[in-house]
Amino acid sequence: MINAPIPVHEDERLAALRRYEILDTESDEVFNELTRLASSILKAPMSLISIVDESRNWVKSGVGIDAGFEMKREMAFCAHAVAQDDMLVVPDLKEDQRFSDHPMTEPQGGGVRFYAGQQLRTAEGQNIGTLCVLDNKPRQFTPEERETLRILGRQVMSQLDLRRSLRELTLMNRKALALESILRRYTSRSIWERADVSASVGGVSLKDEVRDHACLFLDVVGFTRYAETHSAEEVVQILNDYFNPIVHKIHEAGGDVDKFVGDQVFAIFDRPEAAIQASLLARKCIDDLGAQRFAAGKTHLEFRIGLNYGPVVRGNVGGDSRSDNTLIGDVVNVAARLQSVCEPGRILASQSIASAAEGMARVEKRVLLKLKGKEEPVTALYLAPL
Repeated sequence: MINAPIPVHEDERLAALRRYEILDTESDEVFNELTRLASSILKAPMSLISIVDESRNWVKSGVGIDAGFEMKREMAFCAHAVAQDDMLVVPDLKEDQRFSDHPMTEPQGGGVRFYAGQQLRTAEGQNIGTLCVLDNKPRQFTPEERETLRILGRQVMSQLDLRRSLRELTLMNRKALALESILRRYTSRSIWERADVSASVGGVSLKDEVRDHACLFLDVVGFTRYAETHSAEEVVQILNDYFNPIVHKIHEAGGDVDKFVGDQVFAIFDRPEAAIQASLLARKCIDDLGAQRFAAGKTHLEFRIGLNYGPVVRGNVGGDSRSDNTLIGDVVNVAARLQSVCEPGRILASQSIASAAEGMARVEKRVLLKLKGKEEPVTALYLAPL
């Protein structure tokens, strides 16, 4: 017996085989039907779908030999078949020096005398196994029988390709869903909603636009001191303890968190009334949480909130390889600066948004402020719950 040769491009062949993930899989009726069909049409008592890996020949489906049967690669007829380009046909194994003393040709080993194997060839040209038929007596294989085996081999390969494509598609879908979940969590709603619309028509970028928005900035008072005296884990934890319910309140009011900047939240709203509602809900949430933490002997935080309303630009800022679709403009700047000068624990709103507070909040006091970047003083109003 002569051991099967190793194909020239064995590493590439094994890599192709691994991509199919077929080895040691459960029985599959589709493949069983194909081996039964091969055995019936070609009048062979044995028919196998064999996969040849690095060290063994493994049977995926079989007639006359059970699925799951395996033998050492160097002893396998199919290992010889995968090492050549054309169908391997051996009319009489006993008359072929490669197989004349093979154990399977002996009566106690099954008495196999005839073998014909059609390679299972990938689109890249790698032979990963065979569809083969075997007989207990020598026989000639007619051109018509060769063509039949060739056609059935292509059907086996088509099924392997189909399963690989379905598996890869499932993996891609799972990855796409995971990426969508990550995108939804780590980007603003307005971005992923617009991205969804753009992607549905083949777009790969977001357009610049100008719209009226209410802008809310919420920032922790004196957080730098806390961060300097606590561990990174403690800093992140206390921010999340506060931000998690605050974000829920912003969403409850119909808002969208555009970004977190350290200990600051920047949220936007289509309507000024929604921004005022969110600020009142956030303030109550902060007060309630602060009271709970104080009673438990834990550190509690104070926040400042700034509100403004007007036209803002949502534009792509950055380069071709990395951009941020962000909100810019005077309305955004004024909201941020109102927050920075706001008294701790309070809500400071511009005149343009405070006019929408009627029936929702009361004006505690009016202030005239000189804000950075503004030549004229800005009138602002402190809002409080009714």
